[in-house]
Amino acid sequence: MNPSSKPPLVVPAISRKEMIIGVVIALAIFAAVIYGMGQMGNRITANKLTGVIEGKDFTPAPETQLTIGKSGVKSEHLKGDFFLKVRAGGDLYWVGVDEATYNARKEGESYTFPAPQGGKK
Repeated sequence: MNPSSKPPLVVPAISRKEMIIGVVIALAIFAAVIYGMGQMGNRITANKLTGVIEGKDFTPAPETQLTIGKSGVKSEHLKGDFFLKVRAGGDLYWVGVDEATYNARKEGESYTFPAPQGGKK
């Protein structure tokens, strides 16, 4: 026998009980990961405020916005900045919206918007 050669590694057979326990543990971990991913989405939808529109504000600032992407260069003409003044929870928020939302909403209506991450304006 050559002293540099190692004897073959013998792995004992896995019993049926050990295999079932391993599969159950793997399924439990997989289920926990799927549950956690599902709960991450709930946090986003719950982070909204609802209030009453107290006013509307339009600041004219015409500009052409260029976007460069895979499909080439796209240009979009913007008329300015559109804001809704929304009172929610006793605080007044200035919510930036697009022109279609600005035109569709009226003062006194209820409006739901994403809660700000930092401060209020």
